[in-house]
Amino acid sequence: MHTAPTPDSHSLAAPITPQRLAIVGGGWSGLAAAVRATQAGHHVTVFEAAHHWGGRARTVTLPWPDADGHTRPLALDNGQHILIGAYSATFDLMREVGADPGAAFLRLPLTLRFADGTGLALPDWRHGPLARLPGLDAAWGIATARGWRWADRLSLLRASRRWQAMGFTCPPDWSVARLCQGLTPRLMAEFIEPLCVSALNTLAPDASGQVFLRVLHDSLMGPRQHGVAPSNLMLPRQPLGELWCEQATRWLSERGADLRLGQAVQALEALDATAGPGNPGSAGTGTGTESGSRADADADADAEAEAGAGAGAGAGAGAGAASMRPSHAPAAPHPGAEPALRWRVHTSAPCPPFDQVLLATNAAPAARLLRDTRTSTLARAAATALQTRLQRWCETAEALRYEAISTVYARVADELTSHGGPYHLAHPMLALRNTAQHPAQFVFERDQLHAAPTADHAPPDPATQRHATDVEPNAGLARTLAAAAAPWTRTQALAFVVSASRLDRVTLAQAVAAQAQAELGLRVAVQHVLTDKRATFCCTPGLVRPALHIAPGLLACGDHVAGPYPATLEGAVRTAQAAVGALNGLPAPLARS
Repeated sequence: MHTAPTPDSHSLAAPITPQRLAIVGGGWSGLAAAVRATQAGHHVTVFEAAHHWGGRARTVTLPWPDADGHTRPLALDNGQHILIGAYSATFDLMREVGADPGAAFLRLPLTLRFADGTGLALPDWRHGPLARLPGLDAAWGIATARGWRWADRLSLLRASRRWQAMGFTCPPDWSVARLCQGLTPRLMAEFIEPLCVSALNTLAPDASGQVFLRVLHDSLMGPRQHGVAPSNLMLPRQPLGELWCEQATRWLSERGADLRLGQAVQALEALDATAGPGNPGSAGTGTGTESGSRADADADADAEAEAGAGAGAGAGAGAGAASMRPSHAPAAPHPGAEPALRWRVHTSAPCPPFDQVLLATNAAPAARLLRDTRTSTLARAAATALQTRLQRWCETAEALRYEAISTVYARVADELTSHGGPYHLAHPMLALRNTAQHPAQFVFERDQLHAAPTADHAPPDPATQRHATDVEPNAGLARTLAAAAAPWTRTQALAFVVSASRLDRVTLAQAVAAQAQAELGLRVAVQHVLTDKRATFCCTPGLVRPALHIAPGLLACGDHVAGPYPATLEGAVRTAQAAVGALNGLPAPLARS
């Protein structure tokens, strides 16, 4: 039975009247909106067409060779994600559903170190007066960067002071390359370009300088929270599904949310909310026909493990959901005003009309769904006005261009080093020198991230010969080590990340293998290439993104929706919170001041 939720103490604001809310899409943004709306006392139904939660940020199980030559299943993320400490909305939400970011992530100071030991590494100041001064750790990291000349350091320090004097803003038509004019070629190649492509997934000549500065400001000048500096790298130690989706869906189920996994939405139908019971637009349960379409699954995602398609039988709410309508009908609009709308969601299973619909899919499937919106029950003028609004939103969404991200999973062929011990990267994440022949920007060692090594197995730091557990003390890591019951199983898996990926799968695999040999001195065997062709929108200067508000009772959220951040998990979560704030009649800012 679908039980009515009670407003949570962490709700954005208790609504005047609980709303029946349909959320289309069960990715990070959709689930974030579901949690916030449930906390606010709304009655939430989530429709997800695929047979897994999480959208693009999910875990896939693929075959992997072991040391004995056998093949076994291995859980791999469909893309290696990097979060930073400034992602406060994401981490706050994780804590509220019972997740522990301290245990789920390996926290590291911001590091852009290469395999030869050169590059930038910020100090790990956790306590004391130095940790409380915003930007000081960045200045220290610049001053002590390995391999940089003093001309490089002074060039970046001068640019940083200039950006700070500008209030970390710039004209909207500036690119990152224009913003960084005057920096040395080494700084552009080893600092600006890797940072830009990892944050915006857009190359520096094409990337928005305004958005880049916002990311820099929040990561370098923001406050510490829960002992974590905003610039800290937060690297997942668990599969993405375990990090958020499992915790969120369990939390939602316990509070009566209706979660319909494997149930696609074929169409939306606008209804006049002021119509009386006799009007066909005021009640009823439309079922629609099952066409197998997937409004929130991206057919262009080129991954080796496909998401489940179609609309299966979800966990329906049943007839009990019909009693959850607001206790009073909306007042009739003033003459000439836009009429209040309710919405019927057509799926394979019947459901009563909803007071609000929140589209939490990607931009392209959201636009396809909106173009098929049914308006036949509305008056002609109201239908025409609604179609005009939907058309404008769709045109903005369809104008977005996209960049691909590839994750190349490879197994180290040489298990032992020349010293006879198991091979490890010097750090769990290393920067790579990206060229036309060497396309990857970063490499991650899965065994350091996902396993729970003991002190005997932890890789020594080349500079100090201490173990990583000594070099990088982490409260979450300590809890993980204490809780580990099974021995550390080595997979010898490396994840090479190629942002703004342009190569085909075969060429990319060959190029990454050559890059591993050239930069890391490793022979690797590529096992899987996972490419999401529409991973992020191109974050270009002056880009106009789709609005949060689409029409009365119809909103959108997701990393593509207008906001200060590029296409990131934090951007997706913040737009979800803003949408629920709008649902509650609050201004709910996308970002904290």
